[in-house]
Formats: sequence, C-alpha cells, structure tokens
Amino acid sequence: MHSRFRKGVSGNPSGRKKGGRPLKSDLADELAAIVRVNENGRARTYTRQRLVMKQLVTRAAKGDNVATGKLIDLACRVFGIGPDDASDTAPLTSDDQEVLDAFVARQRKGSGR
Repeated sequence: MHSRFRKGVSGNPSGRKKGGRPLKSDLADELAAIVRVNENGRARTYTRQRLVMKQLVTRAAKGDNVATGKLIDLACRVFGIGPDDASDTAPLTSDDQEVLDAFVARQRKGSGR
C-alpha cells in the first residue's frame, strides 16, 4: 500500500469541531454562575458578577485608587454618562470665555502652533 489511509475512508472519521463558542457567551455564562459564600457566618448565594462588583466597590471604598477609577469608568459606561453629559454645569459667562480664550491662545503660542 502506498498511502496511510485506505481509499474512500476518512483520516478523521469524527470530523473537525464546528467551532468554539464566542468569548462573549463564555464570559456571560461564567459571570452568571451561582456561588455559595460565607458572609458574616451565614451561607449566602450570589452570582459571580455580583461578587466581582461587591469586591470592586469594597476596594474602592477602602481607598484603592485603581479600583475607584475602574468603578467610575464602569459606572459611566453602564449609566451612559460621558464628558458631553455635563448637564449640571452652567454655561460660561462672557468674562469666563475671554479668560479661557486668552489661555488657549497663550498655550498655542507657546507650543508653536
């Protein structure tokens, strides 16, 4: 025989896999998994997502600046708050606008623009 495989017989009878699951699906499943934890001596059940959020908030509350930044970024993304959503700020007065324009002009002059 001049070949490893017989004629008409596949070298891989089970075939190739149809493809993996998307990362988004795997992540959603892992975050939705239920976990039992001991909290103050009581057994409680939470999703992993909830536990991650509790840990992030706790670390931020203890003064962890990295956790605080991530929490703020996440909150802005979840609640749709962005730099253009500064609705609680008053418009600039004409005097404020003049000061700002003079500052921008000095900055541009100093940088050679």
